[in-house]
Amino acid sequence: MRRFTKLVLLLLVVMPAAASCVWIVQSGSIDQILPESVSGPRLVESPMKAFLLDGSSVVYENGGMITANDIQGAGVHYSVGALAPTPVATIPLDSVVGIEAFQGRVHAGSSLFMTIGATALGALGAAVLAVAIFGSCPTFYASPQQGGLLQSEAFSYSVAPLLEGRDLDAMRIAPDADGVIRLELRNEALETHYINHLEVVAVDHPTGVRAIPDDRDAPIGVTEEAGPLSAVDRDGTDVLGSLALEDRLAFASSEGRIQSASSIDDRDFIELTFDRPPEGDEAVVVLRLRNSLLTTVLFYDMMLGRAGAGAVDWLGQDMARIGSVVELGRWFQDAMGLRVQVPRGDGWRDVGRVADTGPIAWEEVGVRVPVPESGPVRVRLSFFTDAWRIDRVSLGERGDLARTARLPVARLLEDGEAAAPETLDLITEPDDRYLATYPGTSAMLEFMPPPPEPGLARSYMLASQGYYSEWIRSDWIRNADQAVKFQPGDDTVETLMKLWLSKKDSFEAAFYSSRIPVQ
Repeated sequence: MRRFTKLVLLLLVVMPAAASCVWIVQSGSIDQILPESVSGPRLVESPMKAFLLDGSSVVYENGGMITANDIQGAGVHYSVGALAPTPVATIPLDSVVGIEAFQGRVHAGSSLFMTIGATALGALGAAVLAVAIFGSCPTFYASPQQGGLLQSEAFSYSVAPLLEGRDLDAMRIAPDADGVIRLELRNEALETHYINHLEVVAVDHPTGVRAIPDDRDAPIGVTEEAGPLSAVDRDGTDVLGSLALEDRLAFASSEGRIQSASSIDDRDFIELTFDRPPEGDEAVVVLRLRNSLLTTVLFYDMMLGRAGAGAVDWLGQDMARIGSVVELGRWFQDAMGLRVQVPRGDGWRDVGRVADTGPIAWEEVGVRVPVPESGPVRVRLSFFTDAWRIDRVSLGERGDLARTARLPVARLLEDGEAAAPETLDLITEPDDRYLATYPGTSAMLEFMPPPPEPGLARSYMLASQGYYSEWIRSDWIRNADQAVKFQPGDDTVETLMKLWLSKKDSFEAAFYSSRIPVQ
């Protein structure tokens, strides 16, 4: 796996924030630096980059001093349209959109691309940036010929280099009239996206079989799907109407369940009953779902915003140490994700686990479950209270898959012009090189699929790998009511649920309407 140890691969499972794209080759790991505005100036020793409201950027290769009013240090200013950078000693903090620190070095010349791509950021204006809370990963859309619909969000919750993740997402897409698959890659958030690898996976299968990712990120075939006979949540409420159809009338935990959740008992569940399939001793539970914004509030407010200046060390140091990441990962694995269970004696046993998928795109996941020798199939979905929105659940038989083909990106275009081969090479294989994109930028990806085998249907999936860095806004620091780093404890769930109840309705409305428009 080149750069990844088995331990880091385990962490990827347990832990889930003008008109040119920005391509930056980066060595080393990237972390966030947050402006100190609560308790005086803070000396930052790490190299850092400040992105400004006018679309320009400043690089402090030797760090600097961040105060409540400005950033001081030996900076290099890359102005929009300038032929060469200029030195700068001080910039006002209220001119800064976000500050990002990195460990390692920016390759020679790559900083010039920051100014080119930052023109998109500068074109957005302060009013747009002030309300921008949408985010958590790169988003991928079908081409205009395919309706331009959202297809996937990639490696959600991979918020640091040690948490670099790999996703496999089903897409509802077909080649355009010329036989080319086109996907638009967008950065619609105040984040930097570091994309390591992209490819489309083409899966041929018999007509009547669907190919979707399973809970291990591998293609699985499913056929003869049927909805549940009954669906009851932990409160004893009949929720069949929320789960029977793909209609976005999605299941959500009740307000009473949210109010009663505690660090001792943080679970909600749905118990489902299905007709027993006529064939086989194994079936597939198909889930169409996405995360709620509860985990986004956990990350934005409790892990970052409430920590104040302590978030600097939490992101810049703790999340760069394997021991700290393992500790947090154990808590996150135990609390988050969705467990698929079947009866065992008087209780239930786990047969599969769906990792957090992100709050933006609906995803379909198949989980294998054993079929009893007689009687109906009973399944329980167990999850952290109100962490999921579940649109549809069905049970199907395993279906055969014929051929799987991996399709690399054939061309990458920005503004209709093909990118240089060395840029395309950044995402051809998983390695130590990244394609970095900044807010408000987009690119078109083209893939060249071979013709399907005669008599077979075909499904397409997107495989992606990378991580992202959240741009922490200064008001998160100024509004912090604590100055300690996040550490899960006895009151974590209670604090989170009170916060979630107080803001979930307004936050959801603001989140989905605050995408950064791409240029």
